[in-house]
Amino acid sequence: YMEPFASLPLPQSVFDAEFKKTQKLGQHWLKQLRARGIVSELLIDKKSSRITEGILSAARRKKAGIIAVVSTTGKIGTTLMGSVTRQVLRESPLPVWVVHPR
Repeated sequence: YMEPFASLPLPQSVFDAEFKKTQKLGQHWLKQLRARGIVSELLIDKKSSRITEGILSAARRKKAGIIAVVSTTGKIGTTLMGSVTRQVLRESPLPVWVVHPR
């Protein structure tokens, strides 16, 4: 499995904009979890070449008991590009909590 478009260069400005957007959304979810008493931490890995690899590596480093992932790709996107969530579910030795945002 290869992350879609992983070998294509991404302009730094696009990367920075997407990173900020992801970070803001992650902070929102983190706040929601903590408000419900769920101990959680937001990790954004910029170094891994595969998204799935980065998620599993971070879980090992942090000695996580569960991995929570947000599934945002619809049926068409999943068909065309694959699903990071599906790869995490297949490869993770830990339980995976899949969240579908409203």
